[in-house]
Amino acid sequence: MNNPVDIEWAVDDGTVYLLQCRAVTTTAAKSSAIDPTAAVPENDPADVLTSVPLFAGLSDDDVDRIASLCKARRFAPGDVVIREGSGGASFYVIDSGAARVTIRDDEVATLGPGDHFGEIALIDGGPRSATVTAATDLVCYGLTFWEFRPLVEQNGAIGWKLLQALAKRLRAVESK
Repeated sequence: MNNPVDIEWAVDDGTVYLLQCRAVTTTAAKSSAIDPTAAVPENDPADVLTSVPLFAGLSDDDVDRIASLCKARRFAPGDVVIREGSGGASFYVIDSGAARVTIRDDEVATLGPGDHFGEIALIDGGPRSATVTAATDLVCYGLTFWEFRPLVEQNGAIGWKLLQALAKRLRAVESK
């Protein structure tokens, strides 16, 4: 196979984990594509996090600590950020752009700046429940499982807000 791939990996306690592996969709030959090596992002992650209800009301120090853990990721239109059924290793907050959420190929939502996704698979260790695809140029901040879990375990306010967000999603699904 001669197609280049982008591989994201992490090491935890001596074990190497494959976080994501996807075909490279942005190359020099695609002049209209996002340059994945360009300076990312334009916004301060702390400013983006304070606009997310999950992190609203936290102290500046807590937000700065979370922001320091975030890794910025760029996606071109059509790039799959997470795929339904795959393992979950990252939680994302959208900085800019839009993404489509599909379940079994049915579009169920459109996400934009301040929206977050990916937390369900991180919480229960199960497969991703939906596919999220960049609808436009998309910039997200990601937290891996190894960063996300201690953050929630050590901060009851985030844990509570996370429970509220999940309960809201459950009620929305049940009402359909």
